Amino acid sequence: MAYPRFQKHYVLEGENATSIAEKFNVSVSDFCLLNDFPPEIKLEPGQVVLVKLLNEGDKEIVEEAPAVKAKPIEVEIKKEEEPLEKSKPAKTETAPAEEKAKPAATKSETKPTREVVEKPKPVVTPVKTKTEVAEEPFVVPPPSTKAVEVGPHGTVYHVSKSNYHVVEKNQTFFRIALIYGMSVEELKELNGLSSTTIEIGQTLKVRK
Repeated sequence: MAYPRFQKHYVLEGENATSIAEKFNVSVSDFCLLNDFPPEIKLEPGQVVLVKLLNEGDKEIVEEAPAVKAKPIEVEIKKEEEPLEKSKPAKTETAPAEEKAKPAATKSETKPTREVVEKPKPVVTPVKTKTEVAEEPFVVPPPSTKAVEVGPHGTVYHVSKSNYHVVEKNQTFFRIALIYGMSVEELKELNGLSSTTIEIGQTLKVRK
């Protein structure tokens, strides 16, 4: 038995359901159906999503996971001060004893000068601010025209031509609503339900 294969994609920073669907040339409704995403889905960078069902013979494109950027570490470099050599005091020369009239010539002592070494200022790397991407409002797609819809992990949804849909194994409330062109709230209201919990064999009204 051949199991269904799917093309996978690592979500990049700033991508949303619409941009990914356009990138791989698939409809937003098919993308949401395949991943069982709610209308208010917000994708995170690095998240793995399914793009499309691969047919027999199709080769899957393997993507590398996006690298996580490391935060720059500020390092303060201190320059050690080199010890300054003390200047030796000048020797005092005295005149010969015979020449008492002349005062002894002395050289003034020079005070050692201290060299001021400025510490280099730490290099601060500017932190880039994350640009927020405005989420586009979710638009409910029209009802499916297919006889069968395939969900994640190969879950099969038989699209009913009548006004009712019988819940099968692994089927979700949200995907059923999308298949029949309704929002989750519309499907709940149509069936008088307060939650999205459904059971196998349960009959849902899918058309007014």
